[in-house]
Amino acid sequence: TNTDHLWQIILAIPVLIAALAGLITLPVTLIRLHYTRRQTLAEEEGLITDRINAAVLWLGSEKIVKVTVGDGTAEHTEPNIEVRIGAILALERIAKNNLDVHLQIMELLLTYVQNHPHPNEERQVQYKKNGSFVIQLLVSPYIQIIADVFARRTPDQIAFEIKNEFRFDMSRANLRGVRFENSLGNKIS
Repeated sequence: TNTDHLWQIILAIPVLIAALAGLITLPVTLIRLHYTRRQTLAEEEGLITDRINAAVLWLGSEKIVKVTVGDGTAEHTEPNIEVRIGAILALERIAKNNLDVHLQIMELLLTYVQNHPHPNEERQVQYKKNGSFVIQLLVSPYIQIIADVFARRTPDQIAFEIKNEFRFDMSRANLRGVRFENSLGNKIS
């Protein structure tokens, strides 16, 4: 009757208000979700860029070495091997975790190989007691590690390189002394 009908209307009003509120909130929530996602992606890209920039700085890291010579000391700079190797491995990890920057990192490492001194021209300074010094030629560990990084590329990375027609141009690189038998195989084309 009329009383039952009135109660049904009274009970339906909160349900209708809740449904209307849901309809209004849904687009606002979707818009907020979209902007939050964009902001998260921008922050992630900024973080990746910061990590790449830091690793590039580490690639050129040097340390000052003080050597006692007779009654005095002499100092010189030499590459900080540990930091440079850490930079190469950090770049490898970034490239594996982020396919978007993989090609840029491979280009960066390839440029490092091409412009790095010949593996047998890496120099180590040794001081003698009379104050003179001798420059000894060493094999550079960086080029070998980068060759190993190239060899450890995942199938997804290699497919991405093929899709984007990326080629490893090592024509300007002097690779004497680098061991390829256990690292590169057929992965570099």
